[in-house]
Amino acid sequence: MKLGIIFSSVVYFVAILMQNQGCKGCLEKERIGLLEIKDYILSQKGDPYNELDSWVDDRASNCCTWNKIKCSNISSGHITDLSLKMLLDFWSSNTMLNVSLFHPFEELRLLDLSYNLFRGWIGNEGFPGLNKLDTLDLSDNNLNSSILRSLNELTSLTTLKLGYNFMHNFSAQGFLRSKELEVLELPGNMLNGSIIPSLHEFTSLKNLRLGDNNFNCSLSSLDFTKFSRLELLDLSSNQLTGSLHLEDVQNLRNLKVLSLSNNYMNGSIEGLCKLKDLEDLNIGNNMFSAQLPECLSNLTNLQVLELSNNLFTGNFPSFTSNLTSLTYLSFCENYMQGTFSLSTLANHSKLQVLYISSKSIAANIENENTKWFPKFQLKSLILRNCNINMDKGSVIPNFLSYQYNLILIDLSSNVTPRFSKRGYTFFFFKVIKLKQRNR
Repeated sequence: MKLGIIFSSVVYFVAILMQNQGCKGCLEKERIGLLEIKDYILSQKGDPYNELDSWVDDRASNCCTWNKIKCSNISSGHITDLSLKMLLDFWSSNTMLNVSLFHPFEELRLLDLSYNLFRGWIGNEGFPGLNKLDTLDLSDNNLNSSILRSLNELTSLTTLKLGYNFMHNFSAQGFLRSKELEVLELPGNMLNGSIIPSLHEFTSLKNLRLGDNNFNCSLSSLDFTKFSRLELLDLSSNQLTGSLHLEDVQNLRNLKVLSLSNNYMNGSIEGLCKLKDLEDLNIGNNMFSAQLPECLSNLTNLQVLELSNNLFTGNFPSFTSNLTSLTYLSFCENYMQGTFSLSTLANHSKLQVLYISSKSIAANIENENTKWFPKFQLKSLILRNCNINMDKGSVIPNFLSYQYNLILIDLSSNVTPRFSKRGYTFFFFKVIKLKQRNR
């Protein structure tokens, strides 16, 4: 009697297991759903690089190991990540996406539909049933602002990427996830400065990318008072003008990454000195001028400092000696003068990229007056047009004899550099540029 009960229980358990799973890997209905997505992609003349070849109609094939798929459990589980990135090429452009194909994937957390040139959804029905989706990537398609309402059923969404589409506006109105969204990426659209107040209801934003739009205004005209949680702000390539004042950024006290590169901003950058949590600062390719403020020494968490292609004048700054967390430092193509001693970077053990050049004939790079040994290993070095070791006969800096990871070195536009008696051993060089200046 007991054996009969045990046998019946085992049979019942196996039946339930086969019903819920039905195949090796993901659930049967999800396996079928993947094959229907493949058929749809192929019907649109997609998959030019045969990335879906592993998606085969074979129940013995573990669909959790298929290309572009991740499951909650590799042996058996729901599909949680689905990447359909770049499966439709130029000849399939302006395709309307059949979003009903995603209904079987109830546990999906991440869906990547970028680089497919979709122009909308069939029936404009949205994404019902994906209640656990937290990341949606729709970058590099042909979508406009009308699709926003169709995203309202994505009740767990925290990351939305809509870069390089045709968005003319983006507003919390009609978008129910405004208070929960943490990452919003809208670069490469047709947005202007009026988008900033329309985003004020997105009170949980941590990452905001708005680069490569058409702001065409001053930073002072943009109201960031509601973005106190922001950790990343990208406003690069926006035709921004005017100076950078403390009032412009004082509410961004948690900012770790700031990019204002490729704009038309000018004046001083002293307003940045209060952003003490900054780790990555890129203000390259602007028209900032005056002398670099020494108060930047307060930014001791900086890992990336990009100041190239501006109009900075005055002496090379001394504050860099205090920024020992730097991995990337660039002063290229400014008008700074005086002497910069490479020994001030001796304790920068994380430094991998160092770019220094000047448009001023009064700029000098000094290395030999103090005996020092670098704690860093550079991968890329530019010391261009900066009179290297003029007082020592323009010898190549001795610290290079301790660099074993260099891939690129550019010492061009200097007085003909010469080697000292110390031996040099460079490994893995791909580019060496020692062009003589015409004098």
